[in-house]
Amino acid sequence: MFRRMIALSLLALAVPSSAANRIMNEPSNSEMTAIFNADQKARQVSDIEWATVGPQDKLAPLARTFKAKLRPVQCSPITGADTLVNRTDLRWIVVGEIHGTKETPVIFGDLACLASTSRPVIIAVEQVTTEQPAIDDFIGSDGGAAAISHFLRSRIWTQPMKDGRSSEAYFHLFQRLRELRAAGRIISVVAFQPLYNPGPGGYNAGDYEYALASSLVNRVKQDARVLVLVGNVHAMRTAPTWAKPAYLPMAGYLPAQTTINLDARWVGGSYWACTSDTSCGAQTAPSSGTRPARSITMDVIGGPYAGALNLGVEVTASPPQTQSPREQDPPQ
Repeated sequence: MFRRMIALSLLALAVPSSAANRIMNEPSNSEMTAIFNADQKARQVSDIEWATVGPQDKLAPLARTFKAKLRPVQCSPITGADTLVNRTDLRWIVVGEIHGTKETPVIFGDLACLASTSRPVIIAVEQVTTEQPAIDDFIGSDGGAAAISHFLRSRIWTQPMKDGRSSEAYFHLFQRLRELRAAGRIISVVAFQPLYNPGPGGYNAGDYEYALASSLVNRVKQDARVLVLVGNVHAMRTAPTWAKPAYLPMAGYLPAQTTINLDARWVGGSYWACTSDTSCGAQTAPSSGTRPARSITMDVIGGPYAGALNLGVEVTASPPQTQSPREQDPPQ
C-alpha cells in the first residue's frame, strides 16, 4: 500500500505465550472488513516498489520532548472518559479508526485533552517515522502562517497516494495537538509507522504488525501515558479470522495489563479512503443500526477490543489537505 518503504530493524518485544492463539469468531463491525480487504489488495499487487535499506532507516530521529507549565484548557466532554483516564494502571490507550473521517480526529483530540488534565501525555500517530522532524517542528512552533506552510511541505501531505492520514481533519488534529503542547499537556507527538521491507517472500501482515508494535514501543522513551491513533485493524488485540493466514495485530503485542484498546464507532456516513495506489475518494460508511451517545463503553471480555469510543454521529469524509488550509468546521 505504501510505496518505497524502507526496512525496519526490529527490536525484541516480549509477547504473552497465549496471545497468538486468541482468535475472534467474526469482525466486530463491517467497516473493519472493508478496510482490511482494501488494505490487503493494495499491498499485494505485483508492482509495489519496495525500496532497499537506506540511511534514513537508521537515522529517523526520536520525537522531540517538550516541556511547559501545565495550564487549564477547555476540553469537550466524553461520557465515561473520566473513569478511563483516572485509571493509574493504564500506560497505553489505543484508539482504532477507519482513516478519513472528519469526526474521529476531533474526538481523539478531545480524549487527549481530557487525559492530560492532571499530567502531560505522549501522542503516537500512524505516520512514517521519517516525517518526525516535520512533526516536531510544527508541534513546537507558534502555529503561524510560516509554520503551517513549512509543515504542509511534509511528505504527509504531498505524497501521491493521499489516504485518510493526509486529510484536512488530520491536519486539524495536528493543530489541536500543537495547542495542547503549548499548554503543557503533551510531552511528544511520536510518528511510528515503521520503515518496513517484506523481504523475498513478499508482504506478510503478521510481520508488519510486529514491526508496527516494535516501532511504537521503541520510539516512546518517556515514562508517561501514551494515546495512540492507528487504523482499526492494527488496534485489535485478537487475530481477525478473515485474515488468511491469521496473524496478531499490533495492539495484541502491547502489555495486556497496562493497555486498553478502543474502536472508534459511528452510525453510518462516509469516509475518505484509497482502494489502490491511484484510486482514492469518499466511501460509504455502513451503519450499525444503533446510535450510542458520544461516550466510552466497554465490550464483552475477550473480543477484538476492550471497548468503544462512540462518536455518536454520522461521519463525513475528510478530503486530502491542500497547501491552503481551510478553517475547521465547528463540532456538531
